[in-house]
Amino acid sequence: AFLVSTNPPQHDRRYFTKDRTRQSRSRRRTISHKSSSLPSATSQPYKRQSFSLQRLLAITESLTLDQRDPNPLPLTLFGTSLLTHIADLTHLHLLTINPHLTEPTLTCNAPESLIHHLATHLQLDLAYFLHHDPQV
Repeated sequence: AFLVSTNPPQHDRRYFTKDRTRQSRSRRRTISHKSSSLPSATSQPYKRQSFSLQRLLAITESLTLDQRDPNPLPLTLFGTSLLTHIADLTHLHLLTINPHLTEPTLTCNAPESLIHHLATHLQLDLAYFLHHDPQV
């Protein structure tokens, strides 16, 4: 949810599709490490935006899709439905559901310290997936 709320939707295809090339990934990793080492990038908290449930499910599925498993279970994370995880995060006030008439949106309320701790525990390189705006 943190990645979905901090990255602009127009960059989803760049960061979360299977057909990324190795060259663009290595270039992006170099750029993101350089930009994350800047004082302004580390001292500023990430601006969080509301996002749709559909976008959260699509990005989570692309991150958890195991290439070795030919028949992955759809919409599951660690054997449990993603919707159950979303309900748990909402109950813990780490996610907020904003009811809209057309489509409800979610907002990530988790502190960045928790996000970085979980990313380290899951061996997920956040800098690789976070979009850094060069104008900031």
